[in-house]
Amino acid sequence: MARGQDSTVTVAAVLAAIAAVVFGILALVFYTQLSGANQRAESATNDLNAYATRSEQSSPEVGVYKEQAGRGQSVVGVMLAENQQLRSIIGVDAALPMTDVDTQVKAKGDSSLLRTVTRLENDLEQAQAQVDAKEQALADVRGDLEEANRELATTRQRFNQAAQRLQAQFEQLAGAYSESMQKMDNAEGRYSNLLTRVRSDKDQQIREQQGSIQGLDQQVRQLERRVQQLIEQIQGEGQVNQVITPDGRIVAVADEKNQVYINLGKQDRLQLGLTFEVIPAGELIRTDREGEVRGIGTVEVIAIEENTAVCRIVRLERNAVLSESDSIVNVAYDRDRSSKFYVFGQFDFTDRGNPSQGDRSRIEGMVTRWGGELVDELNYEVDFLVLGVRPIRPAPLPSTVIDPVLIEQHARAIQNADQYERLLEQAQALSIPVLNQNRFLGLVGYYER
Repeated sequence: MARGQDSTVTVAAVLAAIAAVVFGILALVFYTQLSGANQRAESATNDLNAYATRSEQSSPEVGVYKEQAGRGQSVVGVMLAENQQLRSIIGVDAALPMTDVDTQVKAKGDSSLLRTVTRLENDLEQAQAQVDAKEQALADVRGDLEEANRELATTRQRFNQAAQRLQAQFEQLAGAYSESMQKMDNAEGRYSNLLTRVRSDKDQQIREQQGSIQGLDQQVRQLERRVQQLIEQIQGEGQVNQVITPDGRIVAVADEKNQVYINLGKQDRLQLGLTFEVIPAGELIRTDREGEVRGIGTVEVIAIEENTAVCRIVRLERNAVLSESDSIVNVAYDRDRSSKFYVFGQFDFTDRGNPSQGDRSRIEGMVTRWGGELVDELNYEVDFLVLGVRPIRPAPLPSTVIDPVLIEQHARAIQNADQYERLLEQAQALSIPVLNQNRFLGLVGYYER
């Protein structure tokens, strides 16, 4: 046990000795470095004092240079730059010692520095004179501005007074206008009530007159149909100069407009462009050998109302005069039904000897626009047969012709010619009026338009 304690003491002593040695070495190193730092600090202080003493370093002039120094430039650098600039201004060599600078400046007398100072003083005097002139001009402008403000205040006061007078006049006029409008509204109300009563009375009278006219027209039509039946019974069927009843009559004539008014309208299935022959009042209406009627004039429908229509005069016999109550008639017109038309062949609107299927389409279009009905079979119900240009029956083809196209065209031409003749014979047998192109166009009033 005693031996273990001795070993511990020995180790502790050895460690203490080692620590003392290490501490001594560190102290020696620190002292050596501290001594070197003190030497360097003393050397730097001596160098700084060589440039400026402590009192000079704390002077205001050096403080100004410290403020100007920066961006990698020292106080000495700033002083050297100013020295160089000053030497340039006074015109001396940059390497010349200061003792020689004073001598050289005095020797020059009127040096560049003096000239510069003199020029700067002159510029300063001129600038001061300009400043004085500007201040005087500013004072003048301020005076003018004050005068303008006084005039503006006076003008504003006058304007306010005028505005007050105008406002009073406006309020007076507004009151008078409101009173006038009230009186006008009262008068308008009385006039509107009176106009409503008058219009109601007139509308009632017009309705009563229209009812009377319609009743009379119906009676006239019944009498006309009865007269027609009696005439047919007396004359018998098949007579050439057949007497027919009128379709309507003229109710007014407007000579200055070259127009007449008839008693047919929309309710009578009237169509624009339809033409009527005019027969003097009291005369019998007879057809000619071709089943047509020729009067003293022809009129064409140009405007249609419910019970009346406007017609323009498209033909008038010499010395003839159209009058009220004159009869009007169109052999193809029937107010109770649409006339039926069977159209066949080709037509030639240009009269150039070149009939075409296109002109036939125009004929069919006129029929439908006129109010007629197109049918595809000729029988006793057809009212008119419209035939185009009579086709020429071709001569027989030579036996040498073998072209199938020519043979087909030849056969079609023969078929059209034969059908044309058959339709003509059938219409004559059924007593159906036959219309060629000219007669049809005259019937619908095409040439007059």
